Amino acid sequence: NVVFVGENFQSPDDIKFERVFVEYLHLDAWAGVSGFELRIPDDYKTHPMEVAHTRPEPLTATVGGEYEVTLSFPATRKTSSPLLTEATITQRAVLAIRFPEKKPLEHLMDIAYRLQHLLSFGTRRSVYPVAVWGQTGPESEAERVVVNYRSLARRGADKKRLNPHEMLFGLGDLPEGFGPTVERWLERAEVLDPVYRLYLGTIYNPQSYIEQRFLNLVQALEVYHRRASPSSELKEEEHEKRKEEILEAVPDQHKAWLEEKLEYSNEPNLARRLKEVIRRYEKSAFSVTGDNSKDRGRFVYKVVTTRNYHTHFDKSKEVEAAQGEELYRITQKLKLLIEICLLGEIGFEAERIKDLIK
Repeated sequence: NVVFVGENFQSPDDIKFERVFVEYLHLDAWAGVSGFELRIPDDYKTHPMEVAHTRPEPLTATVGGEYEVTLSFPATRKTSSPLLTEATITQRAVLAIRFPEKKPLEHLMDIAYRLQHLLSFGTRRSVYPVAVWGQTGPESEAERVVVNYRSLARRGADKKRLNPHEMLFGLGDLPEGFGPTVERWLERAEVLDPVYRLYLGTIYNPQSYIEQRFLNLVQALEVYHRRASPSSELKEEEHEKRKEEILEAVPDQHKAWLEEKLEYSNEPNLARRLKEVIRRYEKSAFSVTGDNSKDRGRFVYKVVTTRNYHTHFDKSKEVEAAQGEELYRITQKLKLLIEICLLGEIGFEAERIKDLIK
C-alpha cells in the first residue's frame, strides 16, 4: 500500500522519522498567504515592471509539549537558460510535524490525517495529501524520503482552486491564530475523532446517498453530545439502585436478558441530545433550527422520526419520515449544527459562528 523513495527499510518496525512534511490540496487557498508584491506601471515601456517575493514567516503550534506543527511557505524558482527570457517563482504551503526523536510513520500519519480533517472542515471540500515526505537528522543535511500512497479522500475531490467566500473559515478567520487552534483541534481529537470522521464522511464521499449522509450526521451529533457534554437521566448511583430493583422483580431466567437491555437505559434519547446541543449553541443554532420553540420542536421530531425509520424501516413511521427535498433540507441543517459545534470547540465565539454560518 505504500512505496518509499530514497530509503531502504529492513522491516516495518524500522519505518520511523523525526519529521513528516505534507502538502495538501487546497492548503494554499485555506492559508491565503502570499509573499508576492507586483508593481505594474502605467507605461512599462519607460518604467520597469517589478515582481518581488518575500518568503512569509512560518507559523507554529506546540501540541501538548510533545511535538510541533509548522505551516511554512517555501518557494522554488525556475529561469530560462542561458539567455534569461523567463523567470518563475512558485510559492507553496507545507505542513510539517516535528518530534525531537524518531516516531513510527503510522503515528505521524495519524496526526497528518487529523490536520487533513481540520482543512476539510474549514474548506468544506475533500482535502487530501498531494505530496508526503519524511526526514531524520539535522534538517540542513537530511535526505528527503518520499512516501507514496493512495488517499481515499481523492474520490470525488474538487481540484478547482477555492475562493475565500466558498470556505467556512480560513487561516485569517481563526480567533486565536494558527497555533492555539491547531493545538486545540489535535488535543480534542482524542475525544472527538469519531465526530470528525462521521461528519467528514459526508464531505469525502459526496456521491453517497442522501439517507446515508443524514444518518452519518445524526450519529455525529449523538456522539458529540455523548463525548463533549455527557449527561444522564439519573445520577449513576440512583440508576444502579433502580436497575437492581427492576432486576429483583423479574424471574431469574430473564435477568441476564433484561440486564443487557438496561445497559444503556440511563442514556438520554436522541430528542433530548438534539435539544441540549441546540440550547448549548442557541445564538447560532436557533437561526438553523427555528427562532421559536415550536419550529425547533418540529425539527427535532422530524429528525428523530426520520432516523428511526431509516434505522429500523418501520412501515408505520414511513409516512412521517422526511423524504426528497424535505430530507435534503434537514440534512443540510444537521450539517450546519455539527459545524456550529466544531467551530465552538476550536474557539470561535457565538456571534462569529453565527456570521460564518450565514
